[in-house]
Amino acid sequence: MTGLSRPQLEVLGAGVIVVAKVAASVPQLHADLAAVAITWLVTVAFVGVGLALLRTDLAPVNGRACLLVAASTVPGDLNSPFVASGPWVTAGYVLEPTYVASAVALVLRYPRSRLSPGEAWTVWTMFGTAVLGRLGAALTDGPASDDFFRPPGQGGSWSPWLHDVLFVLVGRGLTATMLGVVVVLLTLRLRRAHGLSREAQFPLTAIGTICAAAAAVDQLVWAIGPDKFDVPAALVRNVAAALLPFALLSDLTRRRAAEATVSRQVLQAAMTGDLQQLQAAIRGVILDPRARVVLPDGDGRWVDGSGAPVGESDLPPRARVLPLRADGASEEAAPVLVFDRTCCGDEGLLGTIVSAADAGLQNTRLHTDLLEALAEVQRSRHRIVQAAADERRKVERDLHDGAQQQFLAVAATLARAEYVHADAVRDVVSEAKAALTDALRELRELARGIHPPLLTELGLGAALTALARRSALAVAVDVDDLPDALPDDAAAAVYFFVAEALTNVVRHAGASCVEVRVRCADGVLTASVGDDGTGGAAPRPGGGLAGLADRFDAMGGSVDVLDHPGRGGSTLLATLPLGRPP
Repeated sequence: MTGLSRPQLEVLGAGVIVVAKVAASVPQLHADLAAVAITWLVTVAFVGVGLALLRTDLAPVNGRACLLVAASTVPGDLNSPFVASGPWVTAGYVLEPTYVASAVALVLRYPRSRLSPGEAWTVWTMFGTAVLGRLGAALTDGPASDDFFRPPGQGGSWSPWLHDVLFVLVGRGLTATMLGVVVVLLTLRLRRAHGLSREAQFPLTAIGTICAAAAAVDQLVWAIGPDKFDVPAALVRNVAAALLPFALLSDLTRRRAAEATVSRQVLQAAMTGDLQQLQAAIRGVILDPRARVVLPDGDGRWVDGSGAPVGESDLPPRARVLPLRADGASEEAAPVLVFDRTCCGDEGLLGTIVSAADAGLQNTRLHTDLLEALAEVQRSRHRIVQAAADERRKVERDLHDGAQQQFLAVAATLARAEYVHADAVRDVVSEAKAALTDALRELRELARGIHPPLLTELGLGAALTALARRSALAVAVDVDDLPDALPDDAAAAVYFFVAEALTNVVRHAGASCVEVRVRCADGVLTASVGDDGTGGAAPRPGGGLAGLADRFDAMGGSVDVLDHPGRGGSTLLATLPLGRPP
């Protein structure tokens, strides 16, 4: 037995209840087949619904309460003239009120996990008075009918006052009174509920109220004397009790269907990103016309989807606050559902609403982020294309204004050699050679700006060291051991990042020294350029740093500016993953 799991034990217990019910009622089959078949149907229905409830997210006590109600139908079968054993008949008669008490407890509790103190007191008082009354009636005897099939030779002590007045009249009267209290409790609970809660509670509460009222009348009829009144209260009680498991099954089915429908409706509304549509969908689901979906404004107040302030008078009474926090949103920025707690107490349904709203809002946020990222990619591509065009125009201008003019000057100088005296030709050629040397030097400078030869020949470290030597400031270069197979585009990106950073420091930072550091760790290449200047560096639109930031972004990296308010200066930091896809 200890090796069985809890679900297996529950199924085993349900089987034992069914077997006990059949065994206890078999002796009555020949006398009243229809009545026995109906009681079997009710018992099996309670057992089936109980096992079904135990497989849901409702409090397990509700499923076990159904099994208890099914088990409580057995004592009534033992109180029968067809049962031979006297002790079994007496036990069945005394414990027969367990059926009504357990059914009342089930109706009062469902779907919560426990009874309120007042409800628990009512149930236990009703059960205690009924059992004690029946026990006293079984031990005494009198002329009044007590519905006890006394076995032959088992007569109680003759005491008409105790039996008829105290145990039958007063005992059943107290039980009827407590059943009346149950009717009042169920009616008040239904009146206090609103919206979806009232709609969901109505079938079970209505049937439970009818059952309790009919049971109360039945107790009064038996107390006064069943031979004096022909009231079919017992029949109404039995029919209503038989409908209880089907009301529970109906509610369980409604919950499953409602969760699927609610999830679809709320998700569709949330995916629009319009809080007003989400609010309308939730209002329709929980049947609360004053439910609001609001946003905190950061000052302890709420605003609606349009930004208008929401005051206390705009909120529903008995308000309950339920965060609809989308993934990635901070608690302060997450939308909140404010609704009347009496309109919906179904925690499973509320969880479905939160999950659907969360998924929809998250989808909207991701969709918005994706659109913004795509727009930024397009803007970045445009800036890259524009920067490339600007660079080509700059190269063209430099060639036109610099090297081209010098080559034209060399050509003009050589042309003069045809018209000078033979002794002066050597001087003209020397002049042309000097001009040609200057032109070649300018071409090398121009080529270095496009792609430095040292970067290809000796690597990133040597190219950065040469770049530092040409700077007007003292530049310390610290390059860690880099991988031999450093991609050319990554090395070029870091080189021009450092070059542009050094140019900016010289022009704008007012610094006296600069430190350049390059590291490669965990597949990420990082380069930093720090200075001791005035700080406040920032990429400007169309500037060199902005173009480099676009280039790094297109390669999967980033460029950040770090200021140091305490000690002054700025640090430009570039990161570039080397394991990106081609």
